[in-house]
This record gives sequence, C-alpha cells and structure tokens, in this order.
Amino acid sequence: MDQTQYQAVRRRVVRRFRRRALFWPHLIGYAVYYAHVMSTTPWYIPAVQVWLPVLIVHALFAFEVPSRIRAAWDSMVERMVERELQKSRATDSKPKREALALGDDGELVPLEELTADESALRKRHERSQ
Repeated sequence: MDQTQYQAVRRRVVRRFRRRALFWPHLIGYAVYYAHVMSTTPWYIPAVQVWLPVLIVHALFAFEVPSRIRAAWDSMVERMVERELQKSRATDSKPKREALALGDDGELVPLEELTADESALRKRHERSQ
C-alpha cells in the first residue's frame, strides 16, 4: 500500500471516528436540555421538536446508515437481476416449434424435409410476391 492510499484510508477512519465521537455529546446535550425544558416551562417544546430531527440526522450520518442502506439496496437489486437472468435462461432453453411449410400435396411438412427443388420454388414464389 502506497502512502496516498494509506492517507486516504486514514482520513476516512478519522472522519468516521470524529462523527461518532461528536454524536454522543450532542445526544447528552439534547437529553439534558429536554429534561430541563420539561421540568420548567413547556413552551420551549418547539425548540426541542426542531432539535430532535437534527439529532436523528446526525445519528444517521454518524453511524453511516445511508451508506449501509445504499449497500443493502444495491445487493438486493443485484439479487433480483440475477434471479431474472436465471428465469430468462430457463425460458430460453425451452424447445421451439419446428418451422413448417406446405408440401406438394398440401400437407404441413418440416422445412428440413423439403427437397432442394421445392425450397428453390418456395424462394422464387416469395420473391415474386
């Protein structure tokens, strides 16, 4: 591993650690403020209600939930694509109907049984139409 790769990995690890480390004081501050507001005056509740979604978003990014959801979504999509590919492979292996043509006597005959003269006549007839 060269130095630039090491630095990139180190930055990601430090960023992840910093997000998680800063989340806990944020949660404690919210809990203390909420306890204080609820014990004194309830008219500060809108401020608490605005802070809660911010805290939830902070928790989502601190614990990398969006990237985990994205990874789970991608793996689910890949499984579904693979399942569809397997289904299409299974249906492609079904035997096809034989190609049929009218013989001299008016009966349906597989194309392989037509003689060279009959197939030449058939081609000539198709071109003329």
